[in-house]
Amino acid sequence: MISDLQPKDQEKLVQRHIDALMEHFDAVQIMATSADLDGTSNVFMGGGNWFARQGMAHDFIRQDKARTDAREISKAIDPPNDAGEEWRTA
Repeated sequence: MISDLQPKDQEKLVQRHIDALMEHFDAVQIMATSADLDGTSNVFMGGGNWFARQGMAHDFIRQDKARTDAREISKAIDPPNDAGEEWRTA
């Protein structure tokens, strides 16, 4: 989707949401992206504990990579054709 907001307006929108969420949370980190005429535009903004926000971003990347890797591994592994007892006779 091509964003109809200018970068300054995108940041204002994100900041409004950060302010609203900060009423309920200790730390908030928002990463948003949209297509524009030059390619891709990103907004990375947050509020609250900087260390917590960094940790959340790293955890997001780690967990997303683990899920992606698990999906790819499950596609490559053939499911067993037995009822789970064949290993006892091997």
